[in-house]
Amino acid sequence: MLSAGGIYAVKKRKKPVQKSPKPPPADGVKSNPSKRHRDRLNCELDKLTSLLPFSEDVRARLDKLSVLRLSVGYLKAKSFFNEYPGLPGLKPQASYSSRFFPPPHRHTL
Repeated sequence: MLSAGGIYAVKKRKKPVQKSPKPPPADGVKSNPSKRHRDRLNCELDKLTSLLPFSEDVRARLDKLSVLRLSVGYLKAKSFFNEYPGLPGLKPQASYSSRFFPPPHRHTL
């Protein structure tokens, strides 16, 4: 309840402090972190796309999800064949793996 004097709030509200405006970014510098992140991601996807073993016209039509899906599929197949190198019925042949990764180092004791 209110006191006998009828005063509810004694403190006055403070006025907000005005912030000084930030200077604009220098020429050529992007200030939006989301755009910078998106640009970096697109750059890496472009590099990954260039490694895919398809012709340029096919690579140009691939969307981001397809690039990732094909890359993951390649890595899964590569790890499978590296894990089981002597499967019967498989003949070693030239492949695109050297374009993606150098051959694995085999250490012998």
